[in-house]
Amino acid sequence: MVRRALTACRRESASTRAAKAHELCPYSNAVRGNVDVTLRAAGTANG
Repeated sequence: MVRRALTACRRESASTRAAKAHELCPYSNAVRGNVDVTLRAAGTANG
């Protein structure tokens, strides 16, 4: 499990950034298709 909280971001922005990071991450690329991944936004509601 990899966790990263983006507490200075709005939840929508945190979700978008997490999805983009998942696309670019070498670890994510290595396990894609072999490991179930769930992305969850941990940003603040108000930013």
